[in-house]
Amino acid sequence: MPTATPATPAAQAGIKDNIARTRALPVVPVSGIPPVPDGYRPADLVDKKRSLRLMPAELRAEAIAALAEIDANAANVAADLGELAPDPAQAKDLLDRVQSTESTLGALNALVQYHSEIEGIALSDAIQILEETYAEYQHRVARKPQLAVRYPSLAKFFQFRSDAIAAGIARAKAAATTEPPPAEETDDATATPVHATTTTTTTSTTNAKPVTTT
Repeated sequence: MPTATPATPAAQAGIKDNIARTRALPVVPVSGIPPVPDGYRPADLVDKKRSLRLMPAELRAEAIAALAEIDANAANVAADLGELAPDPAQAKDLLDRVQSTESTLGALNALVQYHSEIEGIALSDAIQILEETYAEYQHRVARKPQLAVRYPSLAKFFQFRSDAIAAGIARAKAAATTEPPPAEETDDATATPVHATTTTTTTSTTNAKPVTTT
């Protein structure tokens, strides 16, 4: 049985959170994961749509229960449903295969989730080390130009990261300038824009004094 690769760096002592504990857990080596069986070739999407019946996720449990029911009544299927009914042994085989596949997928999904998390933690730790190293690089590269030749990937990483941040800020500003203006507020009673109320002046025919109406 292959041994797992030890975690590095080790979890910080005294920190009792999930991230610290996960940081100290091992990576499962690829040699410990069995390969896909020989002869497997992924089916073409068109062939899948043409040849396979879709099982809705919400009906999966009911389908398994129905297969189990047929298997439980295997001795009576022919008498109950006639000679044209499928061989109940097929239901038994499919039941075993579906349940085994379900168990395997559960284990594989847990393994994928675990490795995705420990990879995320390792990459975060990598960024911290790179930042600390780059800070010292920046302090010295002006006095020691040969460092730029010795650590080109280090400088490139931070240049690319800086470019990505700048591009993200530019996209956010562009999106902000193209947003539609807010909806115009209206007076609930008249459905007339609040700021659009106008005042008009008319002249009375009797006294010639201005009359203001709104």
